[in-house]
Amino acid sequence: MDQEQLRWAVRGVLARGPAGVLEIAAEVDADPADVQRVLEELKTEGKVGRRIFKMGEHQHRWDVVSTAVVPVQIIVECACGAQGVIANPSLEEWNRAYYGPSIPYEWDGGDERVRGVTGG
Repeated sequence: MDQEQLRWAVRGVLARGPAGVLEIAAEVDADPADVQRVLEELKTEGKVGRRIFKMGEHQHRWDVVSTAVVPVQIIVECACGAQGVIANPSLEEWNRAYYGPSIPYEWDGGDERVRGVTGG
């Protein structure tokens, strides 16, 4: 893959949401150092912003795995082993999460609501 193809591939991954250097490198089958260089170029050009992370950082992908009644919380877990909670969920969010133990799904309520992250 030449430099221009790599730039387009990296931008394609970032268009779907935040990603780390290692995640992008694995997805586009490129050397992480090359991906880092492309990201820095794109950032300097103003074509990417807060969607990139330094090499080695991990962007959690939270799955709803359970609920708690007292206090009312949704329990989320990342594939890396980290766990957190969503405090004060809406009734709709909690009702959907109630089935998390048997039917886990990706949390789509935003990372900023995940609290008490442990592990990972």
